[in-house]
Amino acid sequence: MRFVDNMIARRRTRLWLARLLDRLLPVRPHRAVFVTRPNVAIAGNLRIVLDALADAAAGTSRRELAVFKDGPIAPETAAALAEKGVKVFERFSIEALCFVLSSATVVLSHSARDAFLPGRRRGRRVINLWHGVALKRIELLMEPRDDAQSRARRSLMVRNARLYDALIASSPVDRVVNAQAFGLPFENVHATGLPRFDYMRADWPLPRDLRRQAAALDTLIGGRRLVLYAPTFRETANSPLDWMDDACVAAIRALCRRMGLVLGLRPHPYEKRPLDAVCDGIDIIDASPARFAEAALLLRRADALVVDYSSIWVDFLARRKPILGLVPDYDRYCSEERGFVYTQESVFPGPLHRDWRAVLADLERLARTNFEPADAHRLDAAAGLFLPPDRLAGSCTRRCIDLFFDVPTLAAAHANLRGAER
Repeated sequence: MRFVDNMIARRRTRLWLARLLDRLLPVRPHRAVFVTRPNVAIAGNLRIVLDALADAAAGTSRRELAVFKDGPIAPETAAALAEKGVKVFERFSIEALCFVLSSATVVLSHSARDAFLPGRRRGRRVINLWHGVALKRIELLMEPRDDAQSRARRSLMVRNARLYDALIASSPVDRVVNAQAFGLPFENVHATGLPRFDYMRADWPLPRDLRRQAAALDTLIGGRRLVLYAPTFRETANSPLDWMDDACVAAIRALCRRMGLVLGLRPHPYEKRPLDAVCDGIDIIDASPARFAEAALLLRRADALVVDYSSIWVDFLARRKPILGLVPDYDRYCSEERGFVYTQESVFPGPLHRDWRAVLADLERLARTNFEPADAHRLDAAAGLFLPPDRLAGSCTRRCIDLFFDVPTLAAAHANLRGAER
């Protein structure tokens, strides 16, 4: 209890300091800071847009770029960004807070709370490169509960909505949902597609640290077919890893050996349970965000995806590969957890299984048929709902850059990077 009290007191002190400094510090027009949640890696939409800006600004002094996270930053990521001229602020400091508050553009992946922003300010834009697709209920779409914690959380959501100048969405349909979920005017939500979709393109240049991780993944897979299992977190229940008991793990390993597969286990970043009891590094590998910050590295190599309520399957639609649902707690999730924006059966692009036995049977059938999807029409229908209208023909990162930044040289910068990689 004393630890929680200390955390609250520290948070209040930092917010008081932020309010004071926000009155004193001038806003610098060419300064932009990218901010993520303390327990989430610098990855996805935030990372790819930051990299693109840094690449385009290389050799110029037109823009100051920084990244801030009130938590640890992977050394490889920090080094790769610093190499591009990005200032890296790891954990809270007065210097970091001053940079955030003096930035004309604050770019978020989750919440304004992560940036310690005390309120709106003339000359400052706040852009939320929201990290997912609203399949389960998020933000103001979550069912309100009559308790102090729920009321405080909802109040924070309403306050954050007043700070956002722009928010992105995966598709025109997702734009409508996000406008309601975040309480923003429809014109402030932009159907750019998620920038991280560009990582799924073979011609997109990966930064140095991600290239190294991709090579490490290739070594782990060793020429086998990768099946990725990526469950999301539960707010009021045990870990989904609890369903992987000894018998289940043995059956997974037997299937992998029989069919030349490897299962990559990628729990949500909020997952606290250790993976040692499940992952043997051979048939079942640790594909957690701590090892592979960018999920796209795994999705680019996977032949099938097993998932529950995470929107990671929307990214995988670009591969047009099988997507299997594993939802043993579906009824409880609907009644006790967040519930859904859509009826799962109407939008999910594959079968929804209630146990691992059915999933493994489906995976064996798929392995015998070269992982051809059983119902390609369902994949196409889901892509029509949740991907940009051009189905990834254009760059989602480029759209964000065009909307929120003045960077005309991004294409040339990427051409130079591809040349350097070769």
